[in-house]
Amino acid sequence: YDLPWNPMRLEQRIGRVDRIGQNKVVQAINFQFEDSVEFRVREVLEQKLSTILQEFGIDKTGDVLDSAQAGELFENAFTNSIIHPDQIEKTVEDTVRQIRNELEAIKETSPLYGLSEQPDTQTAEQLRNHPLPYWVERMTTNYIQANGGDAIRKRSCWDLTWPDGQLMRKCIFHSREQQRLSDMNLINLENKKVREISVNIPQIMAGQPIPRVFLNGLPTSLFGYWGLFEVDLQAGVHKTSSLLRIPLMRRRFFSIFVNDEDRLFLPSARTIWDKLQIASPDLLGYVSTEESTIRFEYLMSLAEQAGKDHFESLNHVHRLSIAREQIRGEKAFVSRRKSIEKIGLPEVRRFRANKCDRDEREWLSELESANQIVPDIRPVLILRVEPER
Repeated sequence: YDLPWNPMRLEQRIGRVDRIGQNKVVQAINFQFEDSVEFRVREVLEQKLSTILQEFGIDKTGDVLDSAQAGELFENAFTNSIIHPDQIEKTVEDTVRQIRNELEAIKETSPLYGLSEQPDTQTAEQLRNHPLPYWVERMTTNYIQANGGDAIRKRSCWDLTWPDGQLMRKCIFHSREQQRLSDMNLINLENKKVREISVNIPQIMAGQPIPRVFLNGLPTSLFGYWGLFEVDLQAGVHKTSSLLRIPLMRRRFFSIFVNDEDRLFLPSARTIWDKLQIASPDLLGYVSTEESTIRFEYLMSLAEQAGKDHFESLNHVHRLSIAREQIRGEKAFVSRRKSIEKIGLPEVRRFRANKCDRDEREWLSELESANQIVPDIRPVLILRVEPER
C-alpha cells in the first residue's frame, strides 16, 4: 500500500490497532522502495523529527505534527523533493525549521512548557507543609469510625478496618513518611476508597453559615431562603456493571424557596434559579450559625418532600430502561447462539457456547442487581435572598 507522506498519519494507522486494552503483540511492518526519493525524504525527515521530539518532549509536539499546517508542509516537502531530488536535504531542513519555529511559539505561550525545570524551594516547602494529608487523614478515619469501621492509631501509622471489612495495616497519609518507611501503605486521594469518600462529602453541612445575597432584577417583596438540591437514584449497588447498556446512576436538580412566613413557593424558586444563572449575586453577609442550622434542617425536610416526585420520575425512567435492556439482551443472546451453532469446529463451538452461557448468567445477575435502587438527596447551594439595603 502507499505510505502516507505525513508521518503522523502513519502513527495514527498503527494506533488504531495498537490501542489501550489490546492484549496481543502488534507488529507494524511498512514497505518502502530503497534508493527512491520517498525513502530518502522519509529517512532524513524522521531523523530530524526525532531530534525535535528529544528537544521539546511529546506533550504538545504531536498536536503540531498532526495539524493541517504540518500536513501541508509534509506534502510540499515530498512534492519539491520529487521535482528537485538533488535538493532533498535543503527541502527537509526548511520544513523542519518551520515546524521548529511553531513549536518554539507554543513553548513560549503554553503554561505547561512554562514550568521551570529548576526546583522552587519556597513552593516545595509550602507543598511539604501543606495540611492536605492531615485533612485526608481526618476525613478518612472519621468516616471509617462513623460507619462501623475501626481506625487504630499506632506510633507512626494507622491500622484501618473499613466498614466493608477490608483490613489495611501500617497506613500513613504523609508522603514524607513514605520515603522513610518503605513498608508502609500510603493513603491519599488516589486511593479508590478515599476518593469515593471525598466525592460524596456534602457541599453544605448543618451549621454552616448561610450567605445573605441580593439579586438585581427580583421583586423587592421576594425575600427568604432558597435552596438547590440534587436527588440521585443509584442502581446496582452491589457490583459494577460490565454487560448492561443502561446508566446505573441518575440525578436531577430542583430548587425550593421559602419566605420568612415559612410559605413554600416553587415558581419563585425557579425564578431565582434562572436569575442566578445570568447574574452574579451581591454578598450582604451571613446568617448566624444558630439560625443557619435551623433553616438548613427545615429546608432539608421540605426538599425531601418535594424530591419524592423527582425521584419517582427517575425511577420510572429507570424501570423503562431495564425493560428495554431485557428485550435487547434476550435478542442479543438468541442471535449470538444462532451464530455459534454455525461454527464448524465442535471444540470452538462448545467453547463459544459455554462463554455465551456465562455471559448470560452474568448479564441476568447484573439485571437483577439493577432493580435494587437507593435514593439520595443532598443540598448543593443554600442562600438567603434579601432586598438591597
